[in-house]
Amino acid sequence: MSLSYREKSQWLMLLALILVYGHYFVRVIPGHGADVSDHQVWLIGGTIIAIIILSVIGQVVLAILEKPEPSDERDQLIALRGTKIKSILLAVGAIGAITAAVTLTGNFWLVQILIFSLVLSEIADTAVQLYHYRWGMSW
Repeated sequence: MSLSYREKSQWLMLLALILVYGHYFVRVIPGHGADVSDHQVWLIGGTIIAIIILSVIGQVVLAILEKPEPSDERDQLIALRGTKIKSILLAVGAIGAITAAVTLTGNFWLVQILIFSLVLSEIADTAVQLYHYRWGMSW
């Protein structure tokens, strides 16, 4: 079962997201206060930098090892399917963050819900695209 360039690219992104943000949430959730601390702000910044560095390095290595294929109509349709799911999850996350903002004291959970929503929507987008690249556009 050979993977296309786009599938490999999506797998790299999925792995980077899970590793980097998994590490972030494991470090930030235990022992939190009502508000985001200075240490947590630095952790958020470091996490963003880490995901950028990992994804750039991964994509450069992949492009060196394998020639990128031009995007076609199928690739665009697959990307749209992923974006649809991503948009729904972001909307649900925004509603959750608004709910946290008006019901909870402090900003910790507001920030974590927003970050989690962004990460979950990106993971879902990638997973949907991987599904369609592997098994086609059946739905």
